[in-house]
Amino acid sequence: MPGPPPDYVDVATRLAEAFHKYPELRVVEHEPVMIAAGDHLFVQVGVTIHRDPDDPVPCTAHAWEPFPGKTAFVRDSEMMNASTSAVGRALGLMGFGAKRSIASADEVRTAQARQPAPAPKQERRLSSTDAAQEAHFASMGVPGYKKDDDRPRATGKGAPTEKMLRYAHALLKGAGRDKADFDLDTFDGCKAAIEELKAAAQTAEEPF
Repeated sequence: MPGPPPDYVDVATRLAEAFHKYPELRVVEHEPVMIAAGDHLFVQVGVTIHRDPDDPVPCTAHAWEPFPGKTAFVRDSEMMNASTSAVGRALGLMGFGAKRSIASADEVRTAQARQPAPAPKQERRLSSTDAAQEAHFASMGVPGYKKDDDRPRATGKGAPTEKMLRYAHALLKGAGRDKADFDLDTFDGCKAAIEELKAAAQTAEEPF
């Protein structure tokens, strides 16, 4: 799972900066509230941060956390996670750690933890027919033959494509010719072989 961007600041760091600037700072946590939104249930936690006992404009922020938690990271700790997020948001609104976003690193990690794990990549399995085809072409000396178009092709400067090689081998088989009579290792040689074999096949099929 990717971590938060480097310019995100966690709640502990924001809180330390706030206490450094306001030694009498106090954080008051409000009673959690359960909120239904559509088919989902959330626990809401609000906090109010006072810069000092006489702060005329304390900062209040709230945060919601799905209930019950969707991952082991937050399950049974929904209220604590919501509380931490609320403190981080309030401090962000006060200017602590808010560089590009008021979201804290803690909130980012929690949000990432809620994301479903990616489905494991399934390994491609060949059917018996596909496997037989690959074995057949491999026995005929077709280098790197693969059935699917998205699988590796022949590489190297001037190398023929797999499609060309398959076509050339099919023409060779139909004409009863030996592949050793042609240069199938290069693009130009394979192309010339295909053209010659096609011409020969067309001549053989012409009525007398």
